Amino acid sequence: MVLFLHPRGNIEAASAANLRSRQGWTNLQLSWRIAKLWEVPAEELLAAVDVGLIPWVPLAQFDGPPEPIVRECRARIDRDAPPNEHENLLAVTQLLSRLRYDDAKLLQILGGRRAMIESPLLQELKAEWTRETTIEALIEILVARFGSKAQALETELKAVGDEARLKELLKHAATCRTLSSFRKELSS
Repeated sequence: MVLFLHPRGNIEAASAANLRSRQGWTNLQLSWRIAKLWEVPAEELLAAVDVGLIPWVPLAQFDGPPEPIVRECRARIDRDAPPNEHENLLAVTQLLSRLRYDDAKLLQILGGRRAMIESPLLQELKAEWTRETTIEALIEILVARFGSKAQALETELKAVGDEARLKELLKHAATCRTLSSFRKELSS
């Protein structure tokens, strides 16, 4: 299935493909359904017993203003989401709602910035982005100070799993006298 989230542009997706081997002995025919979320009735998604479908509801088809449907999404998440999924469902619903609506009041119904900040999923992404940014900064500092040879340390730096250790290495990169002293600190 190909799922279009929002009607932007003039992109058309193929609904079938015919693949043939080089020698022509094998032929594989595939087809799939194309779903345009804005054409799926929101009531169908709300009627399903799967709270995991709720984030899609604000992008689905419904009549009237968006506030009642967003309030219904919030109520369903509050009532039906397992505790370990509640914050992530609010954050994802808010993120998808933003594809269609740029209204702070609507997003506040779903918890606003606080729900986004408290989402375990977004916390994990933040930690990953912070780690990647720290590694990039380390490499940039080392290359600026000691030349392109420092680029060779990228693989070793990516192997460092502890955020606190990366911060220590960042400080050391800014103050060490030589690249070999940084390498020594990295391997210790």
